[in-house]
Amino acid sequence: MVLPALVEQYLSCRFVSAKYASELRSLARRVQDFSGNGHIPSTEEVVAWLKSLDVETTTVNTYRRYLLVIYNWMYSEGIISQKPTIPRHKQTEKVPEAWTAQEVEKLLDVVNGLDGTVGKHPASKWWAALIHAVYWTGARIGSILKASPEDFDSERMILKLRKTKNGRERSYQLHPVAVEAILAVFDPDAELLFFWPYSYNHLFKAFRKLVVKAGIRYKPGKKFQLFHRLRRTTITYCWIADPALAQRQADHTSAEITKRHYVDPVIAEEALSAVNVLPVLGGKKQLLLFPQERAS
Repeated sequence: MVLPALVEQYLSCRFVSAKYASELRSLARRVQDFSGNGHIPSTEEVVAWLKSLDVETTTVNTYRRYLLVIYNWMYSEGIISQKPTIPRHKQTEKVPEAWTAQEVEKLLDVVNGLDGTVGKHPASKWWAALIHAVYWTGARIGSILKASPEDFDSERMILKLRKTKNGRERSYQLHPVAVEAILAVFDPDAELLFFWPYSYNHLFKAFRKLVVKAGIRYKPGKKFQLFHRLRRTTITYCWIADPALAQRQADHTSAEITKRHYVDPVIAEEALSAVNVLPVLGGKKQLLLFPQERAS
C-alpha cells in the first residue's frame, strides 16, 4: 500500500477540515513521488524529501508535523513496525536565487522550438503561456495550475487566482505579452486554464529538462523548486523598483519576509546602483532602471 491510499484510510475515520485533508493528500502524493517506489516511503525518505525543499524553515516543519501525524497513526495501527522519528528541520538561512530576465528569455527561446503537444495545444504555445503567467504574476505554480478559464479576463488583462496558499483570492494585472500567450492556448470549455494531462511530478521533470536545455542556472535535485525560482525573478525585479510592490506581488504579510526569502541580492544589488539611474552627462538621458534598457 502506498502513502496516498493510507492517508485516505486515515481521513475516513477522522473529522478534519477540508483544507487540512487537502494538505495531507498533497503531502502524501509529493512524498510518494519523491520516493519513486510502490511502497510506503520510509521515514528516512521523508526526511530526505523535507531537506530537498527550498522553502522557509517554518513551512518545512509544518509539513513535518502533518506527516508525523500520519506516520504515528500508521505505527499505532501496526502498519509500520518502528516508531517514527522525523526530526525538526534546522538550517541556516539560504540566500534566495532568481533568474535574470535574460535567462528567462533563453528559456523561452528553448520553449519556442518545442515539438509535440500538451493536451490538444502545441507544446511550444502551452509552455510559453505557463511561463509568461508565472513571470508576470509571480504567483505560485500550484495556484496557477488550479485556475479555470473563467479566471482569465483577456479584455481587462486580469488573471484571478482563487486557490492560493493563504486562502485569499488574488487578481493579477497581466502584461499584453502574457495575455497574447495565454490566448494562444485558451479553451473556454476546458476544466482548467492550463490543463496538464500528466502528473505534477512529470510537469516538474519536463520543466527541468527545459531549464537544462536552456543552459541557465539551477540546483540538481531541486526539480520541484524551479517554478519557485521563476517566482523569485518576478519578485526580485519588483523589489528593485519598489519593496512595497514586491511585498504585494508576493502576497506576504511583511516586506522582511519578501526580502529574506524571495529577493536575489546579486540581481538586486547590480540593479540598485548609481550607474543604472544617474543621467548621463553631456545631454544624454539615462533614467531607466535595468542595464539592458540604458540609453547610450
